[in-house]
Amino acid sequence: LREKGFDIPEKADFTSVRKLKRGGALFEVDSPDTKLWLNTPSNGKAFAQEFGDTTIKDRTFQVIAEYVPISFNHESSSDLREIEERSNLSPGTMVKAKWIKPVARHNPGWRTVFCVIA
Repeated sequence: LREKGFDIPEKADFTSVRKLKRGGALFEVDSPDTKLWLNTPSNGKAFAQEFGDTTIKDRTFQVIAEYVPISFNHESSSDLREIEERSNLSPGTMVKAKWIKPVARHNPGWRTVFCVIA
């Protein structure tokens, strides 16, 4: 891709590739810079085209956050960005959040609940 004029990070490298059961491939990159470069739509598309009919999917992991104040708006991207900033996480690390128990089943006296964050 460098030959085609793409501005690839200086030390961009893939540390491993694993073939998946359904024919896909899982690429592991060496740094957050390489991941950010691939996540840019034009860069990711150019990379995927080198492999034919390919798409890039970002892999997320879910964690459970306990005792989250009910004032937290899990549907607000600005609230997610604020948590990232306060937690010293890179912007965009948190993709989505949802309550474990639906709001309709929350007890009116509750001040905190559990939340799944991806």
